[in-house]
Amino acid sequence: MNKIELLRKQVMDRTFEMKSFKEIWPVWREGIFQNIDLNQITGADVIAIGDRLKEIFVLTSPDGRGQGTVAKAGYSWEAFVCWYLNLCTIGSNTVVIKSIKANIPETIRDTITVKYGSVSSNSESDILAVTFPEDDGRGFYKCDKAPSKDMLVRQLNDVITENLSKTSLTVIQCKTNWNDNAQIPMLWDLIYSSTGFNTNASVGHNGHTPRGLKMFSYAFVTVPTTDPEELKPASVAVLRVGKLSGGNYWGLPTKSNVASNVFDIVQKNFPETFAENWNSDIGTSIKNLIATDDYFQISK
Repeated sequence: MNKIELLRKQVMDRTFEMKSFKEIWPVWREGIFQNIDLNQITGADVIAIGDRLKEIFVLTSPDGRGQGTVAKAGYSWEAFVCWYLNLCTIGSNTVVIKSIKANIPETIRDTITVKYGSVSSNSESDILAVTFPEDDGRGFYKCDKAPSKDMLVRQLNDVITENLSKTSLTVIQCKTNWNDNAQIPMLWDLIYSSTGFNTNASVGHNGHTPRGLKMFSYAFVTVPTTDPEELKPASVAVLRVGKLSGGNYWGLPTKSNVASNVFDIVQKNFPETFAENWNSDIGTSIKNLIATDDYFQISK
């Protein structure tokens, strides 16, 4: 396993340490794979899961809408999206990282830091999808022995720092509700795409900014808990996120001019993921994963 895959495993291990996610996972796992033969899983099966994320998510949705319940559901949705996008990108240079500082290379954190005067802040970056540079022949990602978790992130950070212009980043904001949150990603996307401010504000830290990356984008992914039939191309909530640099997605099949299937975020924002034979290779990768170290907990 190379260093990129070790980081993916580290992200998944941390995801399953979340009490709320661990408790509901058996129900979701059953919902995800109930009609999929794991011995014959294909790329088409993986893509189709993206059409059903809402259907699976609501299998464990509580009836209450108290603040604590809403927050718990939000964390679970972030974790679910992180799990699914990492499944789609197994074996590639893209790792989708839930926003936990210990797993995020420092240079990536620097690029999305926004300063207002002496105060630093980051966007509501629920998930970060990092596409690491291609190995130039020096063996960036080879390892004979797995380093410690902290050392792994530091070593990958060194690769990014040296090759920032060959690194891509997508900030992914995940929300269970659409109407209440649509303007937030719109405003952050505007901030990151700005080339300058007339106020005492700036984007980036330690000499690293989004403009130094190979590609930078901002995306929105929602369940949504809102009735999908109420969301039309002319709806205010849809218009607010309709032109996000990274796109707008939901846990349902694509609806033209409203939102795309979550899987489409992969093709739009990290196309390097797709080798020539992705549709067959992803099935082989998942079967090998199950047979060796099932850190996606697909079969258990």
